[in-house]
Amino acid sequence: MSVTDCMCVKNGMQLVNREFVYSAKYVIKTDDRSMTGHQVLSGATLVGPHPFPSYYATFVLFGDSDANAFMKQPTIDQDEENGSVWVATATWSPIKGEEESDEHTSREDPLLRPVIYSREWEEIQIPVEKGWNKEELPGIERDAETLGPIENAAGQEPSTPIMKSKRIPVMIAEKNYATLAEIDAIEQTYGDTLNNATYATYAKGECCFRGINASKPKYEGGKRYYTGTIRVACQRGGWDYEMVNRGWKYLDGDELKEAQVLDPTTNEKVPVAEPVNLELDGSETPAGQTGKIINYRHRPYTNFGALGV
Repeated sequence: MSVTDCMCVKNGMQLVNREFVYSAKYVIKTDDRSMTGHQVLSGATLVGPHPFPSYYATFVLFGDSDANAFMKQPTIDQDEENGSVWVATATWSPIKGEEESDEHTSREDPLLRPVIYSREWEEIQIPVEKGWNKEELPGIERDAETLGPIENAAGQEPSTPIMKSKRIPVMIAEKNYATLAEIDAIEQTYGDTLNNATYATYAKGECCFRGINASKPKYEGGKRYYTGTIRVACQRGGWDYEMVNRGWKYLDGDELKEAQVLDPTTNEKVPVAEPVNLELDGSETPAGQTGKIINYRHRPYTNFGALGV
């Protein structure tokens, strides 16, 4: 009692609400007319020349494909004249957050469904490092409309960084899990960590795990499960904390000294009125030079490849 042949004899496509919906008609032959429709469909997924698509498989047919369309609505009818022949129809369409059934009647395993990907945007604040000065700054020999560091007419950087907004992509992955414990374990392992190797198209340290949310329990196919929604924010260049290397003291060899400046009135050295720029060895940066930046990575690395998304 088995399926002996499965062939696609007709296919079509519709544009519904700006989304593609595909359909295909299959003629399936068996060696036993007493088989049920479910048995025939299950067997037809393994037999050619055109195997019937499995539940929630993405659309692939005759060299064409659509990763956003899933086979969710199969139908099958037995031929009235020849009981060993069946006619089945497969329909592929996008998943749009449909409510899951609570009737436990689905034959598919919701835990085997493919991961659903989408993208959102997140707004972060970053310092403005360079700009075009509108006025000429003769004291530091900088012509108008020259791209360079943000500094005043004496070549000093502002004590408080100037910030701007930046939009970065957030990759969303929705995957079904059997228990909340699985979702909790992912949060505990990956929460606020960075990728330790290339992930998607991003280099090491450029992806930050923003967290995983869990849905209310769902019931389908005789199983209880939860949909976990993973968010990974991505930023070219990484997530290091940048600190301008300046302070009230500096190193002179191994000795830590107070930063001072010459008072023109008394011709004596007095404490500086604002922090001075420092070199990476702790010494004082020569006057007129831009301060150095120290980068800190404050999130640990984890293996994003083991996330399964």
